[in-house]
Amino acid sequence: MSEVNVIIDGRNYAIQCDAGQEQRVIDLGKYVDARMRDVKGNGGTAQNSQLMVLTSLVLADEIYELRAQMAQLQQQAANTPAPIPATRETPTPTVYQGLDARQERDLSDKITGLASRVDALTKQVKKN
Repeated sequence: MSEVNVIIDGRNYAIQCDAGQEQRVIDLGKYVDARMRDVKGNGGTAQNSQLMVLTSLVLADEIYELRAQMAQLQQQAANTPAPIPATRETPTPTVYQGLDARQERDLSDKITGLASRVDALTKQVKKN
């Protein structure tokens, strides 16, 4: 295990993470800090704990939106008919069909991992 320091809303938090994940945790902390500043700019006078909750809700909303978009893309991919085989006289045009199944799984896994990390960071911040 490694420990990194992230600064969120001007406060320093020591976060433990797996070895090799240090930069990712730092980057996530910067992202959370930026989102928190966005929320703070909109709300103005929220207390730190309320600001953390509001920011968590904004991040959760982003995750839900990405999952909905992913489900829609998967549905579209499932409903796309198989292409008609091309003949020598008619070249097949290149048409973007979305992500392939492996890429969709990878994206879904990354979104799920991000959600888990946000949950873990939120729990860690609550402990401090």
